Amino acid sequence: MKGDFTRFTFNPANNYSRVLQQQGRVQLDSDWNEQADIFLYHLRALARDLVGHYGGPAQNLGFKIINKKALDALIATEQYKALSNDQQAALAAAIKDGNLIVAPGIYYVDGIRVENPGYVTVSNQAKYGNPTLDDIKNADLIYLEVWERHLTYLDDDSIREAALGGLDTTTRTQVVWRVGLHKFLGAPPHDDPIRELRDTSHGRLRARAKRGRTDSELCVISPESRYRGAENQLYRVEIHRGSVADTDKPATFKWSRENGSIVFPVLEISNSSVNQTEVTLAMFGRDARLGLKESDWVELANEESVEKNQRFPLLRIASIDRDNMRLTLDGKSAIDGDQSKRPILRRWDHQGKNEYEGALSAIGHKDTEVADAGTWIDLEDGIQIWFSDSKDYRAGDFWLIPARTATGDIEWLKERNEAGAEETDANIIGMALSPHGPRHYYAPLALINNVGALTDLRVSFKLLVGPP
Repeated sequence: MKGDFTRFTFNPANNYSRVLQQQGRVQLDSDWNEQADIFLYHLRALARDLVGHYGGPAQNLGFKIINKKALDALIATEQYKALSNDQQAALAAAIKDGNLIVAPGIYYVDGIRVENPGYVTVSNQAKYGNPTLDDIKNADLIYLEVWERHLTYLDDDSIREAALGGLDTTTRTQVVWRVGLHKFLGAPPHDDPIRELRDTSHGRLRARAKRGRTDSELCVISPESRYRGAENQLYRVEIHRGSVADTDKPATFKWSRENGSIVFPVLEISNSSVNQTEVTLAMFGRDARLGLKESDWVELANEESVEKNQRFPLLRIASIDRDNMRLTLDGKSAIDGDQSKRPILRRWDHQGKNEYEGALSAIGHKDTEVADAGTWIDLEDGIQIWFSDSKDYRAGDFWLIPARTATGDIEWLKERNEAGAEETDANIIGMALSPHGPRHYYAPLALINNVGALTDLRVSFKLLVGPP
């Protein structure tokens, strides 16, 4: 979630049931957000306990996959008959061309309620990537993928209250889904068709700020042994380019001290030369800390690139024309200025001036740091991170690191380096944690064989009480 937050405090292991507001106290966004997380966790856990990992109500079971062989049955349904003649003709033509239709209805995936309001074709879904007809021919499994997307007023302007002059107040999360296709590596695992899709293995990250002294340095405390920032921050470390197992290109990452929330709406983008791009912004930041300066690394994106999880090289600010709200960036943009796609410019705080710059330049990716496994990497002000030796880093995976001036430390789960050792800074290290997000959930919908026959894998449940 790229928003202006203090921190996220929800932890299911605490078994908290609610947050209680006390009178006359300071209100924090983290308390409000933890209450929402507690409620959502218990609600989805209840749905998962009753339904299982996936299933839908028998009276409105959604996401049925329909192919040529099931066209006659589709035409006989009341839902299909309720469509206009043009809609019926378009669906019939698509299915005869080898496309697949996803029927409307409800389905639960890991406790998350997912709703498809109408008939859609697999190759023409509204968002998040559209498989081709050739992909459909080569698929073994059709599945449902579900996750949450974070939205700000730049994504949906109705979030802002006009009576307040359009102030940026809250943000939203949105459940999104797509129907995907999968080709099995071997024989289909009928006992668990989505085994190869599950988030079972990720690279992990450690973080630290305080570093203990060694026995030979009992009277020496390094000025680098604590968080030295002047302000409380929520650092975001995000994988920019994911690992590619069959190449020698490592994963890269980018980081922000403001959780990646420094974003500017873009009015115009033009490639002024082969190696430069001019960008006109709708506004600059409120102050220098939340603004832009020369040499900053920035990322151009739009609604389409975000929905498809596309990552393009970050560009560096070469010059700023504040009178005309225009930036000149070194490098060519892959994003155009189409306003219907809501283009934005996001600031990242990596400066590219460290020992990793040469390696980045060598692989043509001089915008982000290489995720160097097994090495402590300096961010700034005493904060260090460490990546595990893994080839399973995905673009968009992120970790959040709250840094606090009161303690001179970061908030990160700790573990003992030596069993039974006395608890000191020297032997307490940050745990290697899986990404904090984004989390994707999967449910199998149908198997398809080499002659196009479908096996429905959906699971239904009946009402506990009342008429069927």
